[in-house]
Amino acid sequence: MKKLMSILICSMLLFTIGCNKDKEEPETPGSNTPDPTEPETGKTYAVGDYYNVDGVQGIVYKITDGGKHGMIISMDQGANLAWSSVNSATGATHATNGANNMTTIKNLEAEMDSYPVFKWCKNKNTGSITGWYLPSKNETLDISASYLKLQLALQENGGNIFHSNLVWSSTEIDEYIAFYIDMNNKRAEEGDKYMGAYFCVRAVKAF
Repeated sequence: MKKLMSILICSMLLFTIGCNKDKEEPETPGSNTPDPTEPETGKTYAVGDYYNVDGVQGIVYKITDGGKHGMIISMDQGANLAWSSVNSATGATHATNGANNMTTIKNLEAEMDSYPVFKWCKNKNTGSITGWYLPSKNETLDISASYLKLQLALQENGGNIFHSNLVWSSTEIDEYIAFYIDMNNKRAEEGDKYMGAYFCVRAVKAF
């Protein structure tokens, strides 16, 4: 009888240990945690944020869709560049769509050698990166709305601050004149296309 009781007790102990082992079985690593190699989704941005995705870097100057989309300016700048080196009307007169103006200039001259500000922006589109362009008058005015915040963000994130408050837009007036924006006064001004000294250029891109 004692022998039978010992066998029953041993059997119960083995069963209990086996159950506890099943309960304490560790989960497969990463089964319930996000994979850090997975791309971040649903991220939102605010004006002044640093943007760095798939080789594209910039500072956000405008947002849409609650910050899921918007516009960025380039981290670098073109300095002392003329709008044009020739006296001719190009038809790049769009006030709100700089990409449209870029296309107009490209259709005139593929290499854009006669249009230094446009060529500088075009050259930022290399490899798989596309979409950089010279902003229109109204788009450059949008940049001026957050000028000081953008200057600070550029400095904090290793970019080049605006070396001048006079910034070319892609919007032409006639064969001699195009719009530039005075960032301090947040106002569109008329400038001779040949002027380069004291002017700077920023490319913009949608995200």
